[in-house]
Amino acid sequence: MMEMDERRLTMRLRKYWDLVRKTQPVPDYNHFNPGTINDIWPYCFVVSVDAAGQVIVDGTHTYKYLYIGEPIIKMYGKDMTGQTLTQGVKHFMGGHVFDKLHEVTTKLTPVEDTGHIVNQQGKMLKYRACYLPFGKEGASLSHIVGGLTYRVF
Repeated sequence: MMEMDERRLTMRLRKYWDLVRKTQPVPDYNHFNPGTINDIWPYCFVVSVDAAGQVIVDGTHTYKYLYIGEPIIKMYGKDMTGQTLTQGVKHFMGGHVFDKLHEVTTKLTPVEDTGHIVNQQGKMLKYRACYLPFGKEGASLSHIVGGLTYRVF
C-alpha cells in the first residue's frame, strides 16, 4: 500500500495520479488501483469518457458514472451510477460537473474546484473537488477519476 502523508483528499489523489502516471502525460487507467487509496476511495467517483465510443456532434463528450462513493451519493441524494451525464443535464450539480469534466478532456491535466452549492434539501454545502484524466495505453482519454469532499452548513 502506498504511503501518503497529505490529509487533503485532492492532494492525495494528485500524488497518486503522479505516481501512476510516471513519465506519461496521462496515466493508463488499467494501472489505476483503488485499493491503494482505499481510505479515500468512498469520496471518489469514476466516469468513462465517450463510453459509447463517439463524441456528440457539437464536439463535447459524453460521460457515464461507473462508480460513485457513498458520501457523494448522500450529497447528491441518489445513486447515479450507470447514468450518462451530458451538457443538457438538469439534475443537482450536473451542469457544473459537466463543465469541469469538459475542462479535463480539453486540457488533459488535473483540474481542481472549490465552491459553495445548495443541495436538493436546501442545505448549503462547501466543497472541494479534483478531476484526474486517465487514458488507455496508446489511446486518448478514457476515464476521469474525481474526488470530492464537502461540509454541510
